[in-house]
Amino acid sequence: MIIKSLKYGCWLAASCLSLGVMQAQAQLKAPQAMAGKLGPIKTASMPNKSKPLETRIRRGNTFPEWGKNKVPENKAFKTFISILNQPKAADVEKVVFIAAGQQQPDPRNPAATAMGYPNVLTGQYRHYRLRCQAGLECKAKIKPGSMAYRIFKSSRYPLKSTLMILVFDAQFNHGVSEGNKTKIENAFWDLLTNRFYSGKAKEIALIGQSKGGCLGFSLAKRFRNSSAYGDIPVILQGYDPVCKMKRLGASGTKTYYSNPLKKHPKYKSMRINMDALFPANKRNHLAILNIHSGAAVVDVLKTFSGVHSFTFKPNNVDYGWWKQTWVTHEHTDMGGEMKLAKDTVIPGYKHLLKYDQKFSSYQPPGGGKLGDQVARCPRLFPKKVGSKSSKPICMASLPNKIKTKKCTSRNSPGQIWSAKYCIWQKNSYWHARPLKAKDKAQKCPPQYSRKIDTFQNKPVCKAVASRQIKSNKCSKKGGFKQSGNCLWNKGSYYKARSLK
Repeated sequence: MIIKSLKYGCWLAASCLSLGVMQAQAQLKAPQAMAGKLGPIKTASMPNKSKPLETRIRRGNTFPEWGKNKVPENKAFKTFISILNQPKAADVEKVVFIAAGQQQPDPRNPAATAMGYPNVLTGQYRHYRLRCQAGLECKAKIKPGSMAYRIFKSSRYPLKSTLMILVFDAQFNHGVSEGNKTKIENAFWDLLTNRFYSGKAKEIALIGQSKGGCLGFSLAKRFRNSSAYGDIPVILQGYDPVCKMKRLGASGTKTYYSNPLKKHPKYKSMRINMDALFPANKRNHLAILNIHSGAAVVDVLKTFSGVHSFTFKPNNVDYGWWKQTWVTHEHTDMGGEMKLAKDTVIPGYKHLLKYDQKFSSYQPPGGGKLGDQVARCPRLFPKKVGSKSSKPICMASLPNKIKTKKCTSRNSPGQIWSAKYCIWQKNSYWHARPLKAKDKAQKCPPQYSRKIDTFQNKPVCKAVASRQIKSNKCSKKGGFKQSGNCLWNKGSYYKARSLK
């Protein structure tokens, strides 16, 4: 986009300007789900008398997902998110995620432009950050006529079952390292998947402009390739989305299609092979809309000149799973100009309702999991060796081995898994260490020298002249029944007494 004034939002990143605010550590609770029964709305422009929606926005560092994924503090602090509606995870059937584009304060007037830009998708107003200068959470409003406003008011998306997250500033910015972008993407992935069950969701809508569109496409590809989420219908919309080829996993020589509606060298979109990004076996219950002009994205200092949106084909096409529409607007205006809603928000909203209706026959299998713990191990223990209780079993790249006796001792209460590893339960995973081979064959201690069995890879040991015990006294004395015996866990072995 070419910036003509300071009035409208830019895709380039918020704030090279330091806000001078002390880092805060408080963890704030997500706003409660809004309630109320609201009927369907028209796809035409909203009436002038409509009142803005009230919401609250929070900085990224107030969400545990940003700390878990090691997002740099300066990026987390500048991230602004509104959880506009959040039912209980077990009640969520539809997920709506809308992300604005990158925002660049103008160094010629940083005090005015660092406070944020408007966006027609999220509905954020200009200067939305003004109330958040020294805080972690503040009030904000959602503009009538915006995509977020329309969806919130639609009876197709009941508040009792729709999770709705708006991203005013994702910090998923041009110029940010690919490593940090991956951390930010992981944080948003966790923010979403920690709030609904994979087996109960009926639809995921991902909508974004500029770099917010890049984030939406990255998340959509991830959902499609996930064994847990891959069958859930996905409606994906990009509005002049801007992304590097490698971020999307695309390959080949960078080529461009000229805008067929505007013969100008600065209006062109980079070609991305969507057949490779979303192959035929990934298109079930998939509907993508890409509205783009290809106008050059240039900030006021021309730091990132030559950056353009991406597309698939040279002309307007509609394959069902993929639809693209060329327009002639400047990149910035597509995100900041509500007067262009007839070419952006309105066709996008119609597309959303069309495929929401088309995919309504999808019946989720039920159950599923909350979050993506099975898929990933933490950085310190990146080697996944298996899973247990819907959590990955994770080991360090060069782990230290452990003796079986030490694994199950009272000072280190682990458990044997697969006869090869000692594992300890953590919040979202199991930490594993391999057992020492010479220590696998356990022996009974001298006072219980008669080995009668093996249970959970540990010997079951009896005294030579063992006494019997009544069945009803076994559990009272801290034991448990197993194969006609009462057993007590003694760390490296089980002490046994026969049941009467």
